[in-house]
Amino acid sequence: MNGKEIELKFGVIGVCTNLRKILQSIGKVENEHVDNLTNIYFDTNKRDFYEMQAGLRIRKANEYTEQTLKIRGSNIAGVHVRNEYNVRIDDNAKKPDLSLFPLDAFPDGTDIAQLQKKLRKDCELDFTRHSYDFRYGEALFEVSYDRGGILYEGGKYPINELEVELKEASLSEEELLDAFLNLVKALDEKGVAMTLEPFSKMHKAAVLLRNERNMIRLPDSGPHNVSDFLIGLIIMFEKMIGLLMVKQNPAVLGYISYTLKAINKALKELKRELKMAFPSEQIKPLLKEIKDLRAILMRKYMHALEGEFLNVAFAIDEHEIASTVEVLRAKIGKTKLYMLPLRIRVLLNKIAAAYEK
Repeated sequence: MNGKEIELKFGVIGVCTNLRKILQSIGKVENEHVDNLTNIYFDTNKRDFYEMQAGLRIRKANEYTEQTLKIRGSNIAGVHVRNEYNVRIDDNAKKPDLSLFPLDAFPDGTDIAQLQKKLRKDCELDFTRHSYDFRYGEALFEVSYDRGGILYEGGKYPINELEVELKEASLSEEELLDAFLNLVKALDEKGVAMTLEPFSKMHKAAVLLRNERNMIRLPDSGPHNVSDFLIGLIIMFEKMIGLLMVKQNPAVLGYISYTLKAINKALKELKRELKMAFPSEQIKPLLKEIKDLRAILMRKYMHALEGEFLNVAFAIDEHEIASTVEVLRAKIGKTKLYMLPLRIRVLLNKIAAAYEK
């Protein structure tokens, strides 16, 4: 009923029709499932669950119906970690029954009975999920390919994404991040066209339905170490990409450009600090990774797109904006920029381990 969900999410460019064959070429596929899923999200008129930073849904699948409460956790470098409560319910249930969740899933003092009375449907997601139990190295993952849409008052927003969820492993955080990164690299080498998709389905729905999450917060500019600053920049970069993809607001691109430049300078400073602390031969692989990451960041396509987005913004042409966003998604995939957050997080873990030795 209660578990910690650890998963990695990426968008998919085009249609991934040969995922099983690709997975079999790099690991062991143990099971395959195809489900037609409907997720119905609920909240109250006062947005109580939104304020709790929680998501409440009923999921209807081919063979079961369940209600789920997800409590917001962390999302850094595409790795989502959060508490999740799942309860099987009757197929004809119209609303979740909050009394079926444990009391400690809610903030202290929550009047669950009153909250139950105020529940209403927020939005609906319909998608087809192709999922596989997949053994890769020392870990068991569930790899899922979801394709469908979010249905809301403004229309339909497409879902086309790949999720990699950890199911079983005895790995440290560093080993787990390495496993995620190696798997993503293997999928990329086998031709899976991926791009950044930092927001969960629930988060996308919230952005589409409301405007509160459009707030842009820059990282703290006070004194801190380079590693912490880089983590803050990664978080900001992913939030801005998520907003750009969902809201298609051209103004966000300026913040993305700023963030990428700041990441590049921070990596340069990190390289300087490493050279001062260690002999170059000892940290040669780390220096090479920094060089490779900075090479990705030096690409000029972002700056070229800024002008294109401004022209589109002044024209107020939604179709042209949508087309430009798709161009951006494709270039993020082509330049491997979608791997940047995860690679930086893996790098920082390795640097921390070097200092501890």
